[in-house]
Amino acid sequence: MSLEVKIIDHGIEHEQYFQGCGVAFTKYDVCYTGIGSNASEALEDALEQAACAGINTSDIQIEQDESVPTETELTHTDCGSDDCYAQDMYHYLSILIKLGDK
Repeated sequence: MSLEVKIIDHGIEHEQYFQGCGVAFTKYDVCYTGIGSNASEALEDALEQAACAGINTSDIQIEQDESVPTETELTHTDCGSDDCYAQDMYHYLSILIKLGDK
């Protein structure tokens, strides 16, 4: 059984300002949002959350043209302070999944 999946790459956001993602008013049943220092890590985090919820993530097919773009790591520059704004910046990526006919 193949799951219907939509991937949303939110990009880099500060943790205080990321508004989240959900399934309200969509055809999807669940949403998992991953975070990381790049899109690949965020995708891996979202897939791990789905697997922990009992979804067979091997059913999720990510096409080559739909894959997460490769990019450089998000680096936190040394601001000379523990309160550096960039320390709370992460890459966010959501996976919306339609589980099947209800």
